[in-house]
Amino acid sequence: MPSSNTSARLSRLNACLGVLIFNIVAALVAGCSTPARQVVSETYHSEKPRIDQWAADWHKDSDAEFRSDRSVLVATYGTTEFTSVKRLRSTDELVSVKTPMVVAWLEMKKGPQAIPLYRYVVIPLKYVSAETLLQQGAYISEQTDLGLPAQTPAGPFKGAVVTDWQYCYACFAQREIEELEMRDLNFLTSSVKRRMEDRSLGGLYFLKTAAAARTRSAGTATLTVEVGERAREQQQVFTDYYLENRAALADAREGDARYRRFWREEVEPLLFDAFAVSQGCPKDFQSSRQRYKRLAPMYVVQRIRLNREYVECRSDALARYDLNTYQSQFAQLQQRERALWAQSSGSLRRKMIPPQEVVSQAVKWIDEAAEGIESAYRDLANIEKAEARAAASKQRAEAFSQATWQSTFSAISNRNVQVLQQSRQISAMVDRAQTARRPALGKPNAERKSAESDSEAGKKVQHRPDTASPAAVAAAKEAEPTVAEEKSENAYVGAGRDYPFSGSSSSYYQRSVAIDLAETNLRNQAAEFCGSSYKAEIRWSPDAECKQSAAAESFLCTRDALVNCYENRCEQEFCGTRSP
Repeated sequence: MPSSNTSARLSRLNACLGVLIFNIVAALVAGCSTPARQVVSETYHSEKPRIDQWAADWHKDSDAEFRSDRSVLVATYGTTEFTSVKRLRSTDELVSVKTPMVVAWLEMKKGPQAIPLYRYVVIPLKYVSAETLLQQGAYISEQTDLGLPAQTPAGPFKGAVVTDWQYCYACFAQREIEELEMRDLNFLTSSVKRRMEDRSLGGLYFLKTAAAARTRSAGTATLTVEVGERAREQQQVFTDYYLENRAALADAREGDARYRRFWREEVEPLLFDAFAVSQGCPKDFQSSRQRYKRLAPMYVVQRIRLNREYVECRSDALARYDLNTYQSQFAQLQQRERALWAQSSGSLRRKMIPPQEVVSQAVKWIDEAAEGIESAYRDLANIEKAEARAAASKQRAEAFSQATWQSTFSAISNRNVQVLQQSRQISAMVDRAQTARRPALGKPNAERKSAESDSEAGKKVQHRPDTASPAAVAAAKEAEPTVAEEKSENAYVGAGRDYPFSGSSSSYYQRSVAIDLAETNLRNQAAEFCGSSYKAEIRWSPDAECKQSAAAESFLCTRDALVNCYENRCEQEFCGTRSP
């Protein structure tokens, strides 16, 4: 019996070591992910001297008039899509430590033309080569909605991908040249200005077609990307047209300025909105149709205060507003607006408000502000309900925690009672073994026979019911468990049932890996909760819930289950568990 208990103790020790090793491996697997921003930054700084030298040599002979800031980009989908490290969140992680990285910038050459030539410079930083990049697509673009596509070169240049000068008329103009109006030219020049103000690349895409870089383009101009000498020729065609109409465009812009000045100085002072602002009323209010991300009570109260001031002040101002001045001048102002509009580029026209609509529009705004106040009070009521639900949920959680502790304490008490009983049984067996008379070795035959006869007599006396000691009988019963005890069924611990648990992968991985990590996390929780994986039973939910990462084909998964604990150890881990 002592040897069998020693074996049982060794088996329990091996089981505990197995669970410990499993937990360590799971923790290592969960901790092997790499923070993307940190790794990319360290990689760039280690390679920066090489990049600086390459860029210095390149800029010596470059004829570019504009270049964007240097962008460090990391692959988010194979080697065809790269994202700027500035757009990564602090929690984003690299799926592989050998994720490709590049450094890139955009160059432009405009001169006197309105539409510039452009080209990309892409320098491999780590885990990718220029030859590999050139195999990823026929075009490069910094966007996939309103990007500037550029044809990839035939081969690398000093270990980098450098495109030739490109010209894309449809990337800047909405209509064909023969259909352009003054407002189109005005919009085009402002669009080019915005492009040249972009200081860095947000992404880099290797695409099969130029159209894949212009998925949101609503223009009617034909999308064609010209390269090299052909790009310069097409740019000159538009330059000739632009120079021919440059004087007219300047006149149209002056007309735009006169039109804006007319509204600011002659029309707006006669309208109610300008009068209300001159009386100290708020210029804006918060409508009930707007969606507010911050619904904290302080912001809701602020909305009530602002709208109330708007309603009260503008209601008083409306009673003092003189509409006759605007009404008497309306016809003359309307004629002047038409004349000034005809002299402008036609980029932006404002509607003249008829006098009969001025007061009704003011009343409509006041009513919307009042509705905003009602909406704010409803939000406050909802916040109070949500806080009450949160308090009730907290109370239920505390009650659940108390019930869980009571169940856990009951399980610990039962286990301690069993350990005490086993200890008493072993002690009684050891005491009997030590007090039993043994034959004397090495004695003469006569003495040995005498000892044996005494031992036989002792045995006979010991087994006589009428002379047996009650304490010995009790010890014997306590030392030898009954058959009913050995065959008793294993029961759940305590009165609690079906404790809910949830396991998480904690970060983004491939779907199958994320699900395995979530289930492993839940198993570890169940084993800790029940005191051993050999006393835990898990009833898995039908499916895992996985959230896909926006940057890559990776998932963050969770898995739910109900857990029960057994009083006694099973022969295998997680006995009674229903496989997911």
